[in-house]
Amino acid sequence: EAGQARTLEAAHRLARDAVSAQLVARQATPVAGSPGYPPPAPITDRTSAIRWAVEIEQSSAAGYRYLLECAVRAGGDQAAIRRQGLSGLTDAARAAAYWRELVSPDRPTVPFPGAP
Repeated sequence: EAGQARTLEAAHRLARDAVSAQLVARQATPVAGSPGYPPPAPITDRTSAIRWAVEIEQSSAAGYRYLLECAVRAGGDQAAIRRQGLSGLTDAARAAAYWRELVSPDRPTVPFPGAP
């Protein structure tokens, strides 16, 4: 599980850099994320760490949903950014399902990843 967490963290960093590059290419200024994401509750054991991983992936999915909404509203040729948004949303949903299955195997998925 620690290896999976490191792999997903690296993937998040690559995706962040790709989205930032797309925004810069469109003369937008990406806003840097917080340097750290403090857990909402103390991480005291495996289960609390996995639950935090689920929350991180859910937040990522919400960010990608927003990116997709913005690309649609912007109009014009936004195919590249829409592909990135859809790919990120899919990856976040899969990762959340992976973590969720470890703590609730009967309900590893949610109907609309990233929805409020």
